Amino acid sequence: MPVNKTFLEKIKQQIEERNKLDFFILVWGSGKSNQQAYKKRKKMVKELSKEFKRENVIMSEDRELQSYTRRMGDIVSESIQVDAADFVIILDTSIGPTLEAHEYFHKISNKSIIICSDMYAKERSFASNIRYKYNLVWFKDDEFQECNLVDAVTGENLFDHCLKKALILREKKFNQM
Repeated sequence: MPVNKTFLEKIKQQIEERNKLDFFILVWGSGKSNQQAYKKRKKMVKELSKEFKRENVIMSEDRELQSYTRRMGDIVSESIQVDAADFVIILDTSIGPTLEAHEYFHKISNKSIIICSDMYAKERSFASNIRYKYNLVWFKDDEFQECNLVDAVTGENLFDHCLKKALILREKKFNQM
């Protein structure tokens, strides 16, 4: 059955209005010292940039951001980044991202996803206690190696899961205007 063209035009206008909204996504995780994880973060930024403006999808290592925050030290810099972000994706592949999640829990628990290896799913530790406070998504190591991250619970592509969460948060921000 054909859909009324006026209705489709209204849908298109609604999408365009939402796309004009500044919605900032911070992609945190291991830095350049863990090249494999760093490359995954860069790939996430590239994919998210297909839906959101590239300049609104940020990694803490972005050169322009560094020019603003370099002299502040990590704690102040990270705190400011979290405050400015509408959505935070944490690729938890080392102790650094785990500690950042813990440090800023009160600021990001309602606007974040932690992506973590399922090898830690049954672990009982300080780090696992931190992870369980969040919207947590597990990946299998072979999926990480192949850059084919899949949410085992829903069978949905992990990137799509993050994208949907980002779109929901953007919609909330849009409706508050």
